[in-house]
Order: sequence, then C-alpha cells, then structure tokens
Amino acid sequence: MGNLSNLSFLYLHYNELSGSVPPEIGKMRNLSNLNLQHNKLSGSIPPEIGKMANLSSLDLQNNELSGSIPQEIGMMGKLVTLLLLNNNFSGSIPQEVGMMRSLTNLDLSSNFLIGPIPSSIGNLSELQQLYLYFNSLSCSIPEELGLLKHLWVVQSSSNKLTGPIPDSIGNLVKLYDLTLYQNNPSGSIPTTIGNLTKLAILSLFINELKASALKNATLSYFIALDIALACFNANALSGSIPLEMNNLTNFVKLELSFNKFTGPLPKQIYHARALQHFGTVDNHFTGLDPESLKNCHCLVRVRLDGNQLRGNIAEDFSIHPNLIYIDLSGNNLYGELSSQWGQCNNLTSLKISNNKISCRIPPELGEANMLHVLDLSSNHLMEHIPKELGRLKLLLELSGSLQSLQRLDFSHNLLVGDIPRQLRGMKQLEIMNLSHNNLSGSIPSTFGDSASLTSIDISYNELEGPIPNITAFRKAPIATLKNNKGLCGNVIGVSLLLCQRVKKTKDKPREVRNDNLFGIWSYDGKMVYQNIIKATEEFDSKYCIGVGSFGSVYKAELLASQVVTMKKLHPLPDGGSLVKLLNSEEEAKTFDWIKRANVVKGVANVLSYMHHDCSPPIIHRDISSKNVLLDLEYEAHSSDFGTARLLKPNSSNWTSLANTYGCMALELAYTMEINEKCDVFSFGVLALEIIMGKHPGDLILSLSSSTFTTRDMLLKDVLDQCLSLPINQVAREVLSIAKIAIASLHTIPQSRPTMQQVSQVLSTQKPHLPNTLFTITLGEVVDLGGSTV
Repeated sequence: MGNLSNLSFLYLHYNELSGSVPPEIGKMRNLSNLNLQHNKLSGSIPPEIGKMANLSSLDLQNNELSGSIPQEIGMMGKLVTLLLLNNNFSGSIPQEVGMMRSLTNLDLSSNFLIGPIPSSIGNLSELQQLYLYFNSLSCSIPEELGLLKHLWVVQSSSNKLTGPIPDSIGNLVKLYDLTLYQNNPSGSIPTTIGNLTKLAILSLFINELKASALKNATLSYFIALDIALACFNANALSGSIPLEMNNLTNFVKLELSFNKFTGPLPKQIYHARALQHFGTVDNHFTGLDPESLKNCHCLVRVRLDGNQLRGNIAEDFSIHPNLIYIDLSGNNLYGELSSQWGQCNNLTSLKISNNKISCRIPPELGEANMLHVLDLSSNHLMEHIPKELGRLKLLLELSGSLQSLQRLDFSHNLLVGDIPRQLRGMKQLEIMNLSHNNLSGSIPSTFGDSASLTSIDISYNELEGPIPNITAFRKAPIATLKNNKGLCGNVIGVSLLLCQRVKKTKDKPREVRNDNLFGIWSYDGKMVYQNIIKATEEFDSKYCIGVGSFGSVYKAELLASQVVTMKKLHPLPDGGSLVKLLNSEEEAKTFDWIKRANVVKGVANVLSYMHHDCSPPIIHRDISSKNVLLDLEYEAHSSDFGTARLLKPNSSNWTSLANTYGCMALELAYTMEINEKCDVFSFGVLALEIIMGKHPGDLILSLSSSTFTTRDMLLKDVLDQCLSLPINQVAREVLSIAKIAIASLHTIPQSRPTMQQVSQVLSTQKPHLPNTLFTITLGEVVDLGGSTV
C-alpha cells in the first residue's frame, strides 16, 4: 500500500478481507477517505495511522479489530468522521481524541471500552453526533459536554455511567436526541433540560435517577418522552404526573413505564391529540378516566398493563377504531367486554388477562380480521366459546374472521361446553391455551387441519376422547393435557403412551393405589423387565396397540390383572448424545441458542413430569449430557429412565445407582439419601453445560462457596464462545436459564426449586434484561436467581 502515496480515496468495504491493518497504511498521506467497513479485519489499529494527516473520513465499523484505540489518532486534525463501532476495542478512550477539532461524527459504540468519557471531548467544538452506547464506560458524564453547542445527538446507553447528569446539558440548545438508558446515574433530572427546546427524544429509562424536575421543562416540542426509570434495585419516579406537563400537543410517544406513579391516568393526555404510543407499564395508577384518551384519535398502541386500574371496561375506556395494540392485563377492571372491539379493523393484539372481566366472550370479536394475539386468560368469562371466532371460509368474504390470529389464550376462566369446530378456520393459529376451564366433549377432529398450530394447553378441563394426530398434540408435554375426563393418544413429550379412561369413582388412598408395580420396580427392575417380556410374549405383535414416530406401544397385564401400557422406542435416526454434540466444535456451532434453550426446556419438562405427574414419583438419578439424546430436529429425549430403560437391560443405557461424576448433588458425598432434589442439582449442572458448551467443573464449587470467588466474572465470558452473544428475546432466554440453573445448585437441597417450578419459569415470558449480557456478572445472576421461583 506504500506505493499508493498519491491515492485520495480507498473504498474496500463489504468484502471478505481478513488479517490486520498494515502499518504501511501510514504512508498514504494524501488519502482523504478510507472505508474498510464490513470485513473481517482483526488485530489492532497501527499507531502509524496518525501519519495520515489529510484523512477526513475513517470508517472501520463492523470488523473484528481489537486492542486499544491508539493515542496517535489525535494527530489526524482534519478528520471529520470517525466510525469504529461494532468491533472489539478495549481500554479507555484516549484523551487525544480531543485534538481532532474538525470532528463532526464520532461513533465508538458496541465495543468493550472502559473508563471515563474524557473531559477533552469538550474541545470538539464542531461535533454534531456522539455515539458511545454498548460499552462499559464508567464515571460521570463530563461537564465539558455542555461546551459542544452544535451537538444534536448523544447516545450513551448501556454503559456504567454514574453520578448526576450535569447541569451543563442545558447548554446543548440544538440537542434533538438524548439517550442515556441502562446506566447508573444518580440525583435528579436537571432542570436545565427545560432549555432544550429542540429536544425530541429523551430516553432515560432503567437508571437510578431519584426524582423528576420535569415540571420546569418545556415539553411541547417532544416527539418521544422515555422516562421509564425503574430497574432492579432502582429508585423510580413516584407520585402523580406533574401538572406542568399539560402542553403535550406534539407528543407522538409518551412512555412512563416501570415507575411508581400513582393516582388516575394523567388528564394531560386530553391535549395529546397527535399521540400514537402510550405506555404506563408496571406503575400504581389506580383509575380510568373515560375522557383521558377520548381525543387521542391517532392512538395506535396502548400499554397500561401491570397497574391497579379500577373501573368498568365497557364504560370507562374509550375504544378507538385505529388501535393496533392494546394491553390492559394485570389490573382490576370489571364488567363486560364491549362488542365494539370487533370494529377495530387494524387491531393485531388484544390482551386483557388477569382482570375481573365477566360474562360472555362477544361473538363480534370475530370481525377483527387482523387480530394476531387474543389473551383473555385469568378472568371470570363464562358460557361457551363463540363459534364466530372461527368463521367458515364461506363467510370470510362477507364479514371477515380471526384468520390472522396467531395466539389464543382463554385459560383460567369459567368457560363451558364444547371447543367450537369452527376454530379450524384460524389458519395461522400457532399457540392455543384453553386450560383451567370447564370445557367438555371431545377435541374436534377438524384440528387435524391446523398445520400451523405449534403449542397447545387444554389441561384441567372435562375433555375426553382421542387427541388429534398433529404435531402440536403429539409433541405436547404431558402437563398440557393432564386433568381431563379421559384423553387418549400418542404423546412423545416423554417416551410413554398415555391412554386412560378415568372413571368417576371415589379415589382410594394413594398408598393403596400405587404400591404393587412401582414398589416392585424400585426393588428389582430386572424382575419387572422379565415380567413385561413374559406378559407380551417378547413383544409379540398381537400385544401392539399402536405405532408412532418414535416407537411401538404395547399393552401388558402384570401381577394380578394390573394393566399397563409402555412404548418400545425405535432407534433414533442419526440421533446422538448431547455430550457428543457439545464436544464437536463444528456441530456445536450449529447448536444455536434457540436450540439449546429448547433442549433445556425439554429436559425440564421431562423431569417435571417424572417428579410431579407420576405416581409414585420417579427419580432419574443420572441426569447428564451423555443421557440426553437429540434427534434430527434437536428434540431432546432423556434415556436411562422408565420402561424404555428396561427394554435394553444389557446395554449402556441401563441406569446405574450412582450419578455421573461431576453431575452428582453435593449432599451425596456424605449421605446416600436419594430424592428429587438430587435430580434438580444434576439438571442445574446440565443446563450450565449446555449454555457454556462444556462441563462447568470448578465453577460449581465456586457458585456453591460462601466466598463466591467468581462473583465479578462476566456472564458473557462463561457462555459458549463458539456462538455469538445472544441478543433481545434470545438473551432473555439464556439469562433465565443461567438464573434457574444456578438456583438449582444451592448447597441446601430444600432451597432448590422443584422441577415443576423450573419448568414453569422456563415456559413463561421473560422480563426485560436488568442489564445487557455484555455487562451482567455472575454475582448479579445469582442475586436475580433468588427471585426467579
């Protein structure tokens, strides 16, 4: 590159360039524009780059560059644009950055930078855009930031900034966007923010600011106000909304979530006629004012869930036909659902769960033909599920139906009668939860047409008859089908066939009902195996009552007319153990975070069933990665348990009395007592192994130690390094697994969660991260784990 000394522009972006940036690049002293973004460059920036005195634009974003930012960078006095985002730079921001006085755009975001924002940044008098988010910058925001009169964007979210926001921020009269969320500043929101008449976006949520000084602020120019300040152990805004916030004429988004605001919803909303998004999630608002949202004709998204709102939903809440998303869950609303909801032709999500809504489900909801999510669970709904919710195709052209519905949740109500056959019309339905009602009859065979259905829960009803032969039912965990009048069919959530008719007879005591077979099984498993072989005449086909994708089901009569069914598993095609997959570098790379989370959930569901739905409970005693088998779709199948274990008594799958080394509960070192908490401990080890990509080893002892020497270790450094760090919802899944896994390793068995609790935690919607996976420590994971179950 040294022979290109007269070159002015060099663009090599969006290629597959690898290796390091050569020191010879410093010889290109006439170069004004250098663009190497979106390549695979690694190593550090050579200090010789400072010799490029005529460079005005340097773009190295989206590479794999590391090391510290060289202080020689300050020698490029003509540099206008410096883009180093999305790399692996570490160390602190050099003070010499303040020497680049022509700089207008500085982007150092998404790296691993530490230390303070240098005070020399106040020398960048021409700076307009400053991006520092997703690093680990600490200390307070420097007062000198207020010297940058041309600054219109400051984004420094997801760092470790502390101290107060400086009053000098009010000098940035051109500031349009101030985004500082997910930091740790203290003190009050400075009153000088009221000077920022151009400010359109103020995002301070998930901080530790103690009080609001917004009453002196001029807010009429704001497009988005994001002051959701609460986080884990944070002091949130409280009290009523300041009266001075009356002039909200230009507001498009008002977000007040995760605070401690009280009283009725703010009447100031009357004036927000341009308002499109309104959120007050997890506050203490108590009342609905029917006039509040009446004038907000542009309103499309409303989230009022997690408050203490009281009122009649039919009388006290204005329904706007333009609504797209509405969530009123977790309040104290009562009354009947209005038929006007069916007039919201653009409505995609309607959530009113966990309230006191009574009476029927309005049939007119079938008119909302764009609805994707309908959640009316945990109310007092009665009568039948209206057949209009799944109109026949002939009627679709006339009046529409819930053809776009993807999630339907009517659980925990008082619904009666049959499941309407017309629900088959929901061609895009993926999740259906009708559990904990009084539904009766059989499951309509028309569900065989519901190929899109992936998750169902019909437990705790009075349903009977065969389950539909579709994947959602075949792969359903037993817990989603239990406590019905009498369902039968092939279920592979565990490797057993459940086919029983429960008669309405008075239950006998459990001790009398459950001894025989399982008592003998516990005493001598080999004898039970021999009895099965004898009773089925070595699995003669005349005893076969069904064949499924994973095995053949046999019926046998044992021990004085005791009838059981069992499944003899087919060999898994190309199936392999989890330990084999994790130990293969190439295969582990294809085992992404979603697949890993599903495997953890699968094992948890199996153990939950064995511990809590079997009578008597079954203790596995050898949960480890070598005993988890994966099929071609990465479905988890636990080996070495139940009847399937007995089918191969001489194979390596025969369960031993001792646990796999490294997975054994600590208390077994001094006692031989076996209980379900031993399985919980082993599950915790297995879950960590899955997200770490290797056995946690000594980390187990550290997590169990009173000194906890690894408390400050970052979670991201523990996760499997062959995969990129998970983000968004997947990151929340991984954090949830880490929390429940560590909670399962508690030294006191009684303090460990049950597998039923584990299964429930892993299946529920994950909350927002209290921090990013870039910065959260194992100590914080342990602290969070205490509130997990």
